[in-house]
Amino acid sequence: MPKNIGIRLYKRDDSEYWQYYIRYQGVTYRGSTNEKDRKKAEDRAFHIQYGLSRHAGIEKAGNISIDECIDKYFEYLSDFRRETIKTYRAYIKNLVEFLLKRYPRIKLMKEITPDMIESFKAYKLRECSRTTVHNQIKGFKAMFNWAMERNLITENSLAKVRNLSKKQIRETQKPVEILTLEELGKFVDYTKKHYPELYPLYMVWMYTGARKNELFTLEWKDVDFKNKIIRIRYKENFIPKTDERTLPLHNRLIEILKAIPRKGNYVFMDGKKPFMYPDKTKSKGVYESHKPYRYLAKIMKAIGKPNFTRIHWLRHSYATIIAKEKGIKFAQEVLGHTDIRVTMRYIHLDRDYLQENLNKIKALDRIFK
Repeated sequence: MPKNIGIRLYKRDDSEYWQYYIRYQGVTYRGSTNEKDRKKAEDRAFHIQYGLSRHAGIEKAGNISIDECIDKYFEYLSDFRRETIKTYRAYIKNLVEFLLKRYPRIKLMKEITPDMIESFKAYKLRECSRTTVHNQIKGFKAMFNWAMERNLITENSLAKVRNLSKKQIRETQKPVEILTLEELGKFVDYTKKHYPELYPLYMVWMYTGARKNELFTLEWKDVDFKNKIIRIRYKENFIPKTDERTLPLHNRLIEILKAIPRKGNYVFMDGKKPFMYPDKTKSKGVYESHKPYRYLAKIMKAIGKPNFTRIHWLRHSYATIIAKEKGIKFAQEVLGHTDIRVTMRYIHLDRDYLQENLNKIKALDRIFK
């Protein structure tokens, strides 16, 4: 490497990656190239030096601390959905706690290496599902990508960290439970008889395939009986996951909604309170009732479906039913998915249904004649 360029490579005892030392405009810059091969490390060092010569201060800006970067990142996330912020905050909190425990000396973002993240991955796999770990790694990468775009760091050390494969994730995922039409009938009858106060909420869940927060924050002004639709819109305590949209209402559902006593602005109430509303005294800034989850487990156990433990699976059941009747494109529109591949994950067609409909394709009969 030419001596006059002001770059030197060296190795530390505690790392297998080549480190760079760059002297530029009287300022010294040090860091990891995140490369084990010397030739690749030289190329990376030259790339950093070239960036310095084009825009002085980029690598200096790359000395941002982990704490400062996280603070800036959450300022950026402040306009995102509350659930998104909550999820990313939990992911990053887990990583920081791990780094402080395992690598207490690191302070800067650039000191986080792929090996550290691989260690975190191995550590979390002992106590979390592969899906959870996979999502956490994706969350870290999102923050590093964001920092790269804003020149807060000069390299993304997580770019070389491999995500868990789809096969690895599927091996530990809890299988989705789907209710048949007969089981849905039992669910409706049992709920209406034993939990009439939750009956309207569960029915709207089942007949619209709406998301939890869409229903918890639903107000009467969102319900248009004349046009038979529900409007999902932005509110103080709610940001729609896939932008504002409308949900068509089944005639039976209109009857159920009209029968609900109006106790305030919200359609669904937990006693005198809505199921979700802004509350600054709560750590998350919002109050959310867990009553629908607890009672769902009791109902499902009573009708012989003890493994049906997630309310979101009602959305899967609804998607499967309407896809069988009207096709996947119709299901996508009703569910509010921007990508039909997401809808595909919600539809669960049994073998008998596939066999029955395959035999109905007359063109295949003509081919085999």
